[in-house]
Amino acid sequence: MEDNRTMNAIKKRKIVMGVMITLIVLMLVAVITLSVLLGMSKSNEKEFRIGVENVYRHAYYALLENYVDIETGLNKVKLLHSAGLSEEVLDKIADNAELAALSLNTLNTNENNLEPIYRFTNQVGDYSKYLVRKLEKGGAISEEEMSTIDKMHGIAMKLGKALASVNDEIHYNGYSFIDNLGKDNDSFSIALKELDNGSIEYPSLIYDGPFSDSLETRVPKGLKGDEITKEQGINKIKEFFRDATDVKFVSESSNHFVTYLYDVTYRDGATGSIQLTKVGGQIVMTNTFAECLDIKVDEESAERIAATFLIEHGYINMAVVWSSLNDSTYYFNYAPKVNGVIYYSDVIKVKVCAGTGRVIGMEALNYIYNHTERNVDISKVMSEEKAIENVPKSFDISKMELALIPKGNDNEVLTYEIIGTIGEDTFYLYINAETGEDEKVLMQINSNGGKLLL
Repeated sequence: MEDNRTMNAIKKRKIVMGVMITLIVLMLVAVITLSVLLGMSKSNEKEFRIGVENVYRHAYYALLENYVDIETGLNKVKLLHSAGLSEEVLDKIADNAELAALSLNTLNTNENNLEPIYRFTNQVGDYSKYLVRKLEKGGAISEEEMSTIDKMHGIAMKLGKALASVNDEIHYNGYSFIDNLGKDNDSFSIALKELDNGSIEYPSLIYDGPFSDSLETRVPKGLKGDEITKEQGINKIKEFFRDATDVKFVSESSNHFVTYLYDVTYRDGATGSIQLTKVGGQIVMTNTFAECLDIKVDEESAERIAATFLIEHGYINMAVVWSSLNDSTYYFNYAPKVNGVIYYSDVIKVKVCAGTGRVIGMEALNYIYNHTERNVDISKVMSEEKAIENVPKSFDISKMELALIPKGNDNEVLTYEIIGTIGEDTFYLYINAETGEDEKVLMQINSNGGKLLL
């Protein structure tokens, strides 16, 4: 406990220092500008210029150091299988990203456009925090998430090399930030320019909606039916996906329940992978590798396509509880809605290509782990008017409905989900439907590359 407090204190000091450095730069630049206007002596002006240059260099070297640590950390995560050590490394990556973003703020000008790199830096931090939370709850880093880490590592490595090249300019060519930053031949801006010319494919991260990682139990409640063989799995896939022309068994794995993994080729030449449960032959995951370049399908149509897909595969009474569009792909979370109550623990995720209207992905882990018949007693539920009595008047409510949400140790609690805004910020407030007590509050962060709830 003492170690955690010490680490948090150090972390806060570093962040405060970063903010102070940014403010110092702004003040020093203002002083220099004012000195020119008021005729400050050349010697004093020179001292101030040296001060600003030193602050810029401090920000640059801090940025370089943090990106070396980010690149190293992402590389380490790819090798780890221990949840505890993975959490530790990812937590440090998130800290490095936060400090790197502060340095970028200091070095940013209207001319050098560091927005893509700033966005990626925040994305690394957000994604690392998301994975830490997932591991803390007993989850594991999936193959798709590990692939994203690998992409991030590649970008971080290129960024680190680009930043290191500026160090040579400083040492061998006398590069000065205060004289060159943001100008046409600025070595710093030129070094980073290739990272914003489309040559790097930044990963698309869509952070899941409320309670989408609610694998509260390790015993799958939703598995039903007899065991199937690998060959029967091939037949099931061809029944599920009638345009599947070739299905090949890849591997069998076991992590709380046994699954079969298959490679699939479709009639139009697209390929993908499908994972089925050995018990019942249920779909765990599908992923189709297809380019989505344009937006030709609107969100309402894409939602209907996703809903129809779920119905065709036996999932009924499903309501969309979260949606997002990123890089020409719609992401939907669906949960069962029974007698007006949303069962958040049973979320199923569906991806639809906005260019073709094709379902290119589905993941049903939460449903497999948590879905079961429930007897939800709504006889003691208070009225909506009573539930919002203590909600601040400044909270502009846009939606309110009953939701059964996970609450640790395989328990659930019936709440009112109240979605609304305060100013420009969107919140998801969960109030106990019987007692009126606050159960949980989430704030939507329109993070770079997707939406995040914290």
